[in-house]
Amino acid sequence: MQIRASAAAAVHFNVIHQRSLKLLRLDLDQVKIKSVLCEKRHENLVLNSKDMSQLQELVTILEPFAEATYMTQGDKTVTISCV
Repeated sequence: MQIRASAAAAVHFNVIHQRSLKLLRLDLDQVKIKSVLCEKRHENLVLNSKDMSQLQELVTILEPFAEATYMTQGDKTVTISCV
């Protein structure tokens, strides 16, 4: 039996990577984000320092997959040399 990675799974990993990276970049605005979430009664969505470190670890783990997916997505470029 052959196991193939689907295109949807690759896109899914990339979306997780991109969103996590954006969330980490918002780290400077965490106080503002926390206040807005508390005002809207979404305290359960506030990330603590442990959550942020785990998010950073996830981004680090997914980085090679995101790069490989980006390199092999080309329609008009030869990507066989990347494999």
